[in-house]
Order: sequence, then structure tokens, then C-alpha cells
Amino acid sequence: MKGLTQESLKQKYLAAGEDEFWADRKAENDYYRITKMLAAVGELSAECQGIFFKVFDPNDPKTWAEAEMYAHQSPPGTRFTDRAFNEGQRRKMEGMSPLVAYNLHKAAQKAGIDTGGKYYVGGLGRATDKAAWVTSSDDVLAVCKARNLNCEGVVQHKAHFEDKPVKKVKLAEDLIQRFEKEYTANDPSLAKKVKRSKKAKQELRELIVHTHGARK
Repeated sequence: MKGLTQESLKQKYLAAGEDEFWADRKAENDYYRITKMLAAVGELSAECQGIFFKVFDPNDPKTWAEAEMYAHQSPPGTRFTDRAFNEGQRRKMEGMSPLVAYNLHKAAQKAGIDTGGKYYVGGLGRATDKAAWVTSSDDVLAVCKARNLNCEGVVQHKAHFEDKPVKKVKLAEDLIQRFEKEYTANDPSLAKKVKRSKKAKQELRELIVHTHGARK
């Protein structure tokens, strides 16, 4: 759109009385959303594009979903998962307190993550985790599949669980150390050997495991 820039959107939010930090974040997300929307509309027929631009007003976010719906000839939330996802995430981000949002973005930036046009999904990881910053429902689904996570809502994914055999430990490390102290306290000569020789220490540990460890 001619004249539409991230800076112009920011100025619009500032003029409406928004805090500068939030004006910047909203402008960034809206600009990304609009450019992505226009790219999708550009692949439609001339007739559908005409319908889109009759409804779409870059200065009125309320018209964006409606214009997209008419252009794609699909009711909102039924066919285009990304639209429903992005709407929900945008509302969630805007509903955060400025301090929480600032800290999330600051932590991400320190970790070298580009948060431009992205939403933070806490269920995927911490703010310092690149995978937790997503641009679409496809990103969320990809992370859920890679990490075997359950997800319900706009994005659906069911984690699979496998029964893994419990690894048997003959004797826990804290118990080995406790018995070590008891053995050396009761035998000064053994204590000297263990202190001087790694081999003697290892032999003592093996003796303790053999004597006090679990039997097969």
C-alpha cells in the first residue's frame, strides 16, 4: 500500500495515545500482518483482489479480517487457521502489561532472537528460546511435532508417549559417598590410600557397590 510503512503505523498509535513501546510493537506486528495478507491476496484472481480492496482499509484493523474473508470467499476461522491464530495471539500480546511485554522482548533480544512480526507462545519455551517466537500456526505445529508437545485450540497436535524402561542403578551416588566416608573414618590406613591413589579410591567404590548395591 502506497505510503503505508511501519513508521506511519507507529505514528498512528502514538497519536491515539499509546505508550511508545506498545506503539512500536503494534506497528511492527501490524505491518508484518498487512504485508503477509497482501502477498496472499496477490495470488488470487483479479476479481477477488477487487473485492478485497473495496473492503480493506489499512488504517482500520476491523476491516482486515472482513476483507480477507470476502476475498477468499471463506468465513473467518473455518479455513484459514493462520488468521484465527494471529488474531488470538495479537490480542494476547496486546493484553500484556507493558512491563511484562518489555521484559519478554528484552530477554529475547539478549538471546539474539529477532522478534519482528512474531508472537511469543509461552507453552513452547522461555522467551530466550527461539522456537517460542512464532509467526504462524504452522510454526507452532512444527515445534509441537519436533518436541512431542500436546496442543489444543487453533493448532491441534497430540503428543505420543512411549513406555521407556527405567534405567537400573546399582547404588545411588549419594549412598556411595556416604559409605565411602564411613569406611575411611573407621580405617585410617584406608583413608590414606584413598587420598593418595585414584586407583585405591576406585577400588573402594567398586567394593561398596558390590557389597551394598542392588542384586540382579
